[in-house]
Amino acid sequence: MKQIRQIFKGAFFLAFLFSFCMSTYATEIEINTGNEEADTAFQTFYEEIKHMDNNSDWDNLYLVYQVYENTHAEQYAEICNSTVDDWKSKNNFERFIWYETYVRVVVYRNLGDYDRYFSSEKDFLNHTITNAYEYLNKLGDGTEAKAYKTLMLWQYDYILENGVPYNFLTGLNFVESRNTEATEDTQESQEQEQKELEEIQEELLEETADYVESAKANEGGIFGKVIIIVLCVGVLGIIIYRKKTQ
Repeated sequence: MKQIRQIFKGAFFLAFLFSFCMSTYATEIEINTGNEEADTAFQTFYEEIKHMDNNSDWDNLYLVYQVYENTHAEQYAEICNSTVDDWKSKNNFERFIWYETYVRVVVYRNLGDYDRYFSSEKDFLNHTITNAYEYLNKLGDGTEAKAYKTLMLWQYDYILENGVPYNFLTGLNFVESRNTEATEDTQESQEQEQKELEEIQEELLEETADYVESAKANEGGIFGKVIIIVLCVGVLGIIIYRKKTQ
């Protein structure tokens, strides 16, 4: 009896451990970008495909993200203002979501052949999302393919209205993400310029202190230099203040 209890305890522990590992490994995605319509569309899609995560039944779909890993990584880094390493750190399920709901669409949008990929809903379905849709339909029970098609038709309508694809994971369309990148670059440049001005101001202050010390020992024309440096420090201070308050 004691041995039976130990066996049950051991089995229970292994089941618990397995369940814990699977739950911690699974990718949990919950979108809240502030765009309620888009968030709802994506979350509905995600609920129908989340079982694909860490599921060998979908290996044939995921094979493309292994074969074209480097190409996809470069496209992702360029389009999403990210890095190759960030792409390579994602599992196949995450790559599927990122690439098939956004990156691929941007790639086709930027090819310069709008009519082929976006001139009609039929062309969009047949040329832009057909690969992922067919794999989902072949490997699943139709639920996954239908959910993907529904989400991507939302994407298609968004492109018709705005001219560029929408990133469901960030809440920004392609142009908005570029503007964000430019703003960040400008801010970084301004911060660097301010830092350099403050360093110059500090050097001038130190030089002024040196002159003042020298003036105590040698009275005379040296005070003219001190006045000039003090004025320079003052002007720099005004410039720095204005930049901080812009």
